[in-house]
Amino acid sequence: MADEDYIAGLVIGSTGKEISAVFAQSPGALQLLPSEEYGIRWLEIEDSSGRYNQSLPQSDPYEEIYLERNKWWGLIKEDWLNPVDGEPIEWGMYVVNIKMARGFHRKISGFFHPNTFVFYGGGNDKKSFLKIKWIIKKGLPPHSKFGPSPTLSQVSGMRHGSVRTDGSNNVYVGGESTSNTTTRGDSSVYTSKETSFWEMRCAPHDSAGDGTVPLRSGGFPREAGARNILQQFELPGVSHEPAYRDHPIAQQVTYYSLTKLAALARI
Repeated sequence: MADEDYIAGLVIGSTGKEISAVFAQSPGALQLLPSEEYGIRWLEIEDSSGRYNQSLPQSDPYEEIYLERNKWWGLIKEDWLNPVDGEPIEWGMYVVNIKMARGFHRKISGFFHPNTFVFYGGGNDKKSFLKIKWIIKKGLPPHSKFGPSPTLSQVSGMRHGSVRTDGSNNVYVGGESTSNTTTRGDSSVYTSKETSFWEMRCAPHDSAGDGTVPLRSGGFPREAGARNILQQFELPGVSHEPAYRDHPIAQQVTYYSLTKLAALARI
């Protein structure tokens, strides 16, 4: 999260470890995950040459991704549910919270108030994620003590314990982290490197949006609930959290919508 939004990282966590500890015990936060309405195949794992590709979910994001307990690309690494100096949460409680989020998603699926006005972020200024894409590439070759390299297809099926990550973006297969300190004049220079058979890194933003919600999701109400959406506005340059505070056109659209709704009210 720190790589994408420094301020958001301070609130919900900067790494996978920190975010897991917060979200896993927060049904409200888990409700923000893509639901079944978001569609399929939005989690991709592919090699840098494009020769290998796996995409999920095939149908059910809850069972295939959020409740995947073993694979390294699953939503939650179970070890991170027990943060240092924090209150631990059992996997079973996390499962309960995910199912609560799923129930909420299904309850509101397809529902829009009959008198709804919508605005959302568009344009190209505020990048967002449409898909989560893990790119696999060859790492810096490790020492022979680590044995033969696994194949690409084996990498995608590996368990959490078979890869290395500190909760930041990069995930490594095999190899090790090494460091060295050298002296240059009166100064000491610290260097570090990672060796691995394979290195996986999450690709950057791939969609327009408001920095949080991608363009496709922002425009979804008109597509799904056309009869109840009285008007919908795509506004370029809108940021998700400070939209009402910092964007004058968003403020004007809100005022306009409230005026229209007031005119529809029965006295």
